Amino acid sequence: MDIITLLVVGLIAGFLANRLMRGSFDLVQSLVLGVIGAVVGSFLFRLVGFPSMGFMVNIISATVGAVIVLAAWRAFKRR
Repeated sequence: MDIITLLVVGLIAGFLANRLMRGSFDLVQSLVLGVIGAVVGSFLFRLVGFPSMGFMVNIISATVGAVIVLAAWRAFKRR
């Protein structure tokens, strides 16, 4: 992914993960969460054999990754 696509996908994924997990992040935090989630999700999807085949697949994998990152963040924050 190029940097512009990564930012757009990250913003969408961060927003979706924030809504799915009922988070309270603002726009910048959602963008960071989404970009980290895009990296994590892309890695995990390639690991199980789903190649990045389009914009929607990138959003789905980034959202899954962002949800995982947000859940891990919450677990870490509680300790």
